[in-house]
Amino acid sequence: RYATHCKLGDINMDGVLTPGDAQCAFQMYMQQGEISEDNACYTPCLTRSSDANCDGNITPADALRIFTAYLNGDSVLTCEGLNKKAVCPPAMTAHLEQDGRRLIVPVSCEQAIALTAFGMVVEYPADFYEFSTLRRGSITLDWTRLDGYEKQPGELWIGGFTLPGIKHPATANDLLSLEFSLKGDKQPAGEIKIREFLDDLAGASSLTLKIAARKENLLAYNFPNPFNASTTIKYELVSNQHIRIDIYDIRGQLVRRLLDSRRERGEHVVVWNGSDLRGHEVPSGIYYGVIHSDSLKKTFKMLVIR
Repeated sequence: RYATHCKLGDINMDGVLTPGDAQCAFQMYMQQGEISEDNACYTPCLTRSSDANCDGNITPADALRIFTAYLNGDSVLTCEGLNKKAVCPPAMTAHLEQDGRRLIVPVSCEQAIALTAFGMVVEYPADFYEFSTLRRGSITLDWTRLDGYEKQPGELWIGGFTLPGIKHPATANDLLSLEFSLKGDKQPAGEIKIREFLDDLAGASSLTLKIAARKENLLAYNFPNPFNASTTIKYELVSNQHIRIDIYDIRGQLVRRLLDSRRERGEHVVVWNGSDLRGHEVPSGIYYGVIHSDSLKKTFKMLVIR
C-alpha cells in the first residue's frame, strides 16, 4: 500500500532528500538488496526509492544523484531528462602483483577525468586467498564513498561515487587496488575475474587475470664468514617444508648433518660449531653448507680459519 507514496530518493520516507537516503541507496547496491528489516535503512520504499536514476537497477550512481540533490537543496527527483553515457567503456585494465603471500590487483581506467560513479564485481579463488584490503587510487583518493562488500567468499561487490567537479590529475588512471592474503601453504591457482561494470564504467569488457604459481625461493647465508669457533646459518622459508642442512668438505664428503626435520615458514637459524660427525674440530679450509627443502637446494661456501 506504500508504493504509490514512495518518492524517488526519499528512502526513509520523511519527505526530504538527505545524505542518509544516499547512504541507504549505496548500501542497497553493495549488499545487492539484502537489507534486513532491523537495518536502519529498511522501509517499505527502500527498493522503489533507491532507483533514483529510473533505469531499473540500483547502483552507486543512484546514491550520487540523491546526494547531489541534497546539496542542491532539491526536494523532488523525477525520471525526466535522464540520459547518461558511460565515461570510459572500453579502457579498463588490471594486472596481478604477487608479493610473497600477498596478491595485489591494481585496477585502472583510461580517460576517466569525468568519472563520478561506478560499480563492479570481483571474483577470486576463495580456496586459496582471503580478501584483505581495498585501497583508493589517485582517481578515487578524495571520493565521497568507495567500499567493498564480500557477499560471499570469492565474490566482492565494489562501488563508489563522488560529486561532479572533484578534480584529479588528467594523467591519473589508477582507480583502486585490491589486496588478498594467501591461506595455508597450498600452491595457489585459479583466476581473478572483474566483471559487471556499472554506471560510468558501463560497457567495459570483463577482465580475467590468471594467477601464476608462486616461485619458491630459498634464502640462506652464514655469518660470520670466515669464522674460527662457530658460525650461524640463517635461512628463510615461504612455506612449511622438510629441511635438511649438511656440511661438506671440498672433496664432497659429508662432515656434519645439522638438521633433518620439518620447519614452519619464516626465518630460522642453526649454529655450526665447526665440528664433524664425531665431535672433533675440523681443520682450516673451505666447506660447503647445503640446505635441501622439499623442492629446492641452496649451497653456500664457508671458510674455517684456525
